[in-house]
Amino acid sequence: MRCNKFFSSWGVIKELHPIFFKTMFQYKSLISLINQFTQGKYYLVGGCVRDAILYGTFSTPNIKDFDVEVHDISIEEFESQLVGMNLDVDYVGKSFGVYKIHYKNHTFDFSFPRIETKNGNGYRGFDIQVSDNLSLFEATSRRDLTINAIMYDPIEGKYIDLHGGIEDIKNKIIRHVSDAFSEDPLRVLRVFQFTSRFGFTVHHTTIKLCKSLLKEQDSLTKERVWIEFEKWCNSKYSSIGLKFLKECGWAKKYGLDEISDEQYSIIDKCDNNVLKKLCVLCSLDYNLYATSVLLENIGCPVSLKKVIEKVCIFIDEKILIFSLSYFRFFFNAIVKCGIDFVDYIDIVKCFDEEYASVLEEYFYMLNSPSNTPIKPIINGDYIKEKYGLPEGKELGNMLKIFYDLQLNGRFDSVESFEKYIKTT
Repeated sequence: MRCNKFFSSWGVIKELHPIFFKTMFQYKSLISLINQFTQGKYYLVGGCVRDAILYGTFSTPNIKDFDVEVHDISIEEFESQLVGMNLDVDYVGKSFGVYKIHYKNHTFDFSFPRIETKNGNGYRGFDIQVSDNLSLFEATSRRDLTINAIMYDPIEGKYIDLHGGIEDIKNKIIRHVSDAFSEDPLRVLRVFQFTSRFGFTVHHTTIKLCKSLLKEQDSLTKERVWIEFEKWCNSKYSSIGLKFLKECGWAKKYGLDEISDEQYSIIDKCDNNVLKKLCVLCSLDYNLYATSVLLENIGCPVSLKKVIEKVCIFIDEKILIFSLSYFRFFFNAIVKCGIDFVDYIDIVKCFDEEYASVLEEYFYMLNSPSNTPIKPIINGDYIKEKYGLPEGKELGNMLKIFYDLQLNGRFDSVESFEKYIKTT
C-alpha cells in the first residue's frame, strides 16, 4: 500500500514539475554517455558550468542545456566512435563542428572548438573554422566572458579555469576574456542580459570595449536583438541591465537613455514576465509614438506589440471605478486587449498600489459566487410598446446602447431611464 501511495505521489510530482523531473536525471545521463567513449577528452563548457557554480550543483532546474566540448581526438576518430556506439546522432550542425546526441530522452550538444576570424562588420562578419587540435587555453579564449569560459571535467570532477571566471563569479563581476570581444557587437547585448539576470557589475574595461562597438549597433538584426531583450524581461535585476546600456551609450537607440532613478525602482517591482515588463517599461513616460518606436527597435513581435500598445493606454489613463456595473464594463475592455486581468493588476501595482487594491476588490466582487449577471432594465417589449419600434437590427443596437448606459450607472430603474432620456 505504501509503495502504491509513493508512486501515486510521484506521478503528481512528474506532472506538476516536468522541469524538475527532467533535470534530476539529465546530468547523470550525460555522465553515463561520456563514460561510454573510449577515446578523447570531454569537458562541460559554457552556461551549464557557470550556472552549476552559481547554484552549487549540475542538477539544478536552472540548467536547461548541457554543452560538451571535445578534445584530444580527431573529427574522423570521433565520428567513427559515434557509429560504433550505435548512438542516435543528428549531424545537421556538422559543418560547425556540432553533433546533437539523443540519449535516454535527453539531447546533448557535443562540439569541437572553433576558430573565428573577423572578415566584416557585425556579428555575422566571421569566417568559422572547426579545429580538433586547439589547446584548452586557445579554445576558451574564443569565449566572450570569463564567467562563460570555465570548463569542467566530469570524469575527474574538477573545474578548469584559465581566465579567472570563478573569481569573477565570486566577486559578481562581468569581464571580457580578451580584446576579441570587440569584434562582435552582439556581445554588448549579451552583457546586458547577463548583468540583468545575475545583478553583476560590468568591469570598466569591458564597458570601454562596449562603447567602441556603438558604431556597429545598427548591424544587429531585430530578431537577434529581441532574443536578448526577451531574456532581459525574464530577469531579476532589470534596472541594472538598463543602467549598463545607458553607461555604454547603447540605450539611446532604444529610447531608454532618460529613465530616472525612481522609474528604475518601478521596473524592479515588476514580475519576470515579458508582457508585464514591457508594459511597465512603455508606461514610464507614456507616449504612443515613443512606445511604438521602442518596441519596433527591440524587435518585439507584432502580435505582442499590439497588445502592449492597447494596455498602455489604460495604464496611462487610470480610469476611475465607481460601481460594480461600471467595473464589469472596464473589465471586459481590458480583457479584449489580450491580457489576463490579474496580470493587468500586477502592472498597475508597480505604479499605484492603492489603485491596484481597488481593482482587486472589484475583481473579487465580480467573481464572487453571489454575483450574478445584471439583468437589463430596458428590454425589447418595453421599447416596442413605448416607442413603437419594430423588431430588427435597429432595435437590437438600441438595446445594447441602453444596457451599456445602465452598466455605466446612468440609470437604475425605468423611471430614472425616462428621466435620463428627457434630459439628453
